[in-house]
Amino acid sequence: MRGVVFDGKRVRVVDDLEVRDPGPGEVLVGIAAAGLCHSDLSVIDGTIPFPSPVVLGHEGAGVVEAVGPGVVHVAPGDHVALSTLANCGACADCDRGRPTMCRKAIGMPGRPFSRGGQPLFQFASNSSFAERTVVKAVQAVKIPEDIPLTSAALMGCGVLTGVGAVLNRAKVGRGETVVVIGTGGIGLNVLQGARIAGALTIVAVDTNPDKEAVARQFGASHFLTSTDGVRRSSPPAPTTSSNASAAPASSAPPSTSSTGTARPSSSA
Repeated sequence: MRGVVFDGKRVRVVDDLEVRDPGPGEVLVGIAAAGLCHSDLSVIDGTIPFPSPVVLGHEGAGVVEAVGPGVVHVAPGDHVALSTLANCGACADCDRGRPTMCRKAIGMPGRPFSRGGQPLFQFASNSSFAERTVVKAVQAVKIPEDIPLTSAALMGCGVLTGVGAVLNRAKVGRGETVVVIGTGGIGLNVLQGARIAGALTIVAVDTNPDKEAVARQFGASHFLTSTDGVRRSSPPAPTTSSNASAAPASSAPPSTSSTGTARPSSSA
């Protein structure tokens, strides 16, 4: 089968990759769609140290082809989105709904792949850049068949990271103001998470003005282009004079200008 392999020096698309059968508590998934995340590039450029050779990819969705002993929540033919957390699903942290704290969530990388008799590592317990992969059962989340697999593939990393940052880490509340710097894959889902949380003012900041339309589609009420636009929308800095006080920030939304200051949406 085909797959994307990084051997420590270069990336290649190979067609002689093999994957073993699923063992106890494992699932074999035929990958139908995979997202491209910067973390894969970070393995290639060395930002994320990872043993090689390794089959890349960590955002994926597909169809279950086989299950190992003990797997009961999915069956062959089921559509699944894949998680990158290979948590055990049985420890105290997993029981509390904190899979990222599980000792096995990000442990020693497995090697379910081989090529010419040589074992290959699995990136992020996932390796969705292969036509098939073997994952732990807890990583295979059954989804309705009417959800496009191209969309479901993004749920395993980009969506959960962005929305999770809002709901679980920042704990944004209804009516609050959120500023999101950068509207890439993660940033767009932060915008979406802020909208879901009920934030009133959601400001997206990006150097590329062409991203405004999609940022607003995901929930931005205002859009700022470039650091110049950000500076124009900021309140004046306090003076150091002993008889002067800082000017209060305006309560009105920023105005429109050709240089990229924030523009409220029509519903704001």
